[in-house]
Amino acid sequence: MTRTHAEKNAIIEIAEKAKEGLNKAFRALRKQGFIARQNYSCCRGCAGNEIANQVTAKIDAGKLKDTFKGAVFTTRQDQMFEESRYGSLTIHKVYLAYGPVDTAKHGEQGVSTKEAGDLVVAALKEAGVSFEWDGDGDSCILVNPCPGEWPEPGAHTLRV
Repeated sequence: MTRTHAEKNAIIEIAEKAKEGLNKAFRALRKQGFIARQNYSCCRGCAGNEIANQVTAKIDAGKLKDTFKGAVFTTRQDQMFEESRYGSLTIHKVYLAYGPVDTAKHGEQGVSTKEAGDLVVAALKEAGVSFEWDGDGDSCILVNPCPGEWPEPGAHTLRV
């Protein structure tokens, strides 16, 4: 299926809006006390370890604020797992990991996983970001810029 120039521009606009919304949500989450990172590290294991080391260093330096909530992040792997295609454009869905930070030295820091998820979802809603989440603290939140049916695959990639 060949897309018109107007259709392709509309798809690009959806992807750009989703990216702006996710950036806005992450800024709001940082203001609330989260460590919020996008496209951070290679995988969740490495990202979680790196963030735990950062939190440990902040605690040891006396710089972790009482308002610390936890972490929310995407990794390069999370952004590659699921992609959906629009004609000659590919728009990636993004999985968000979230929750308290478990440090080896100081234990778990931040709010509960469920509470962190609720705060992340509230920030996504406020930013106008389309997402899917079952409300379970054990499930990642899927940011899906274009919910619904996905037309045929293509060649160019837009990451949101």
